Amino acid sequence: MSFYLAPSLVDLRSETNTRWPDRDKASDGWVGDTSHQARVSDHNPDYADGGIVRAIDVDKDGISVTDFLNAVIYDNRTSYCIYNYRIWGGTRWRKYEGANAHTKHVHVSIKHTSAAAKSGSWGLVKGEVKPVGKPETAKVKKVKDQSPSNTPNGSTTFPTDYAELKINGNYKSWEQGAIQILMHQLGYKSNKQWDGKIRKLGYTDLQNWLRDVRDPNGKPYYIKTPVAKWGVPKGTPLKVDGKPGQWFWYEFQRYLKDRKFYKGILDGEPKKMTYEAIQRWLNDNNDD
Repeated sequence: MSFYLAPSLVDLRSETNTRWPDRDKASDGWVGDTSHQARVSDHNPDYADGGIVRAIDVDKDGISVTDFLNAVIYDNRTSYCIYNYRIWGGTRWRKYEGANAHTKHVHVSIKHTSAAAKSGSWGLVKGEVKPVGKPETAKVKKVKDQSPSNTPNGSTTFPTDYAELKINGNYKSWEQGAIQILMHQLGYKSNKQWDGKIRKLGYTDLQNWLRDVRDPNGKPYYIKTPVAKWGVPKGTPLKVDGKPGQWFWYEFQRYLKDRKFYKGILDGEPKKMTYEAIQRWLNDNNDD
């Protein structure tokens, strides 16, 4: 089947080339290779929507990364942007733990809307992008934080941030709502509602996220069983099925333990210590 780059990103690439005609393009890219095709990625053609590709990579060498970032992170068409171990989810930077740290190029994904895909200027050529500070420290709040006056309510509009969580072992709407916000900010958007209830689509997002982050040995989580357990041989493929089974919780615990948020045993049974670790993880991701 045929595929094509979103017209807005064609414009972004063209403007970048015009603004910096001698730039390096070695790390440029748009359509996903086999590694992208094995996971959720905006580099993969969306054949349900005519084969559109909603992401490009732009080599950092030969451009002003500051000017480029100032153009893309404040544009309403941008869904998220990844550069140098951090991801911009539309309102602020957060740490990025994917296998590719994006140190050689800037990744730009647009929103899954017709308006975001539509052709239009990014301001790079015309000089419309004004200096607005250092993009690496930028933070913009366009939507209210999750707060006592703004609790998960089933909205399709997600808050940009969540309040610091108490370490008390809860895994209720406050914690689950924070997870929904974080996944949305990190670009995992199977779940479309902010309701404080992690269901199938929410766990699908968490499973895909675990597949993208790496353990201390550089291997992804939740791809294959890392040990033989519960009658399942080591190396058995794990499915992204949105079901929070023992292997999902085992791998989530392993991720949390590798980062010293979890101090319990890896048993695939979420209890108070696991939930406390999730609260610590969420608070850590709330730091600038």
